[in-house]
Amino acid sequence: FLAGPECEATRQRKVGIIEAFVDRGIELLNLVVRYNCDDPAHGYQEALHLLQTSETRPTAIFCYNDYCAFGVYRAAHELGLHIPNDLSVTGFDGIEVGELLGPPLTTVSIFPQRQGEEAARLLIRAIRGEIGPEPAGVIIEPKVIIRESVRDLADAPSGNGHNHLRHASLAMPLDGAS
Repeated sequence: FLAGPECEATRQRKVGIIEAFVDRGIELLNLVVRYNCDDPAHGYQEALHLLQTSETRPTAIFCYNDYCAFGVYRAAHELGLHIPNDLSVTGFDGIEVGELLGPPLTTVSIFPQRQGEEAARLLIRAIRGEIGPEPAGVIIEPKVIIRESVRDLADAPSGNGHNHLRHASLAMPLDGAS
């Protein structure tokens, strides 16, 4: 997981990734998490490092945001890796430009325009005195947008009858220690 800053949002994304695989009976091996990969340059540097120096090259990289994924695409291209056959890549945020990548980026949309609209509504209500000083919020459910950057594990033989992801890039110990 090429993660963002060490914060609650990053922790929740990491836990969500792990839970999604466990819920589907897919075994994750050699999970690694790298922090502060929230832009293309850091995504590129960390992906290049993981893909060149890892004892066992990851078969998937989960990115903190779509911008980080752009850097992963560049590193994969430079190393001659084909997305998704050699490396699956996912982003987070659902920005429109992800559709234009080759192949289009699988992502989790958090509907940024709707977030802005809801924030403006809350601000207007606060200015009008309609809500008090306590925190107010609106929950906007994210949506997975499956595109072409992720290999279908149903097509990948595992040798033991189980679905598994050979080596995912969640670059840190699962207990959160660095």
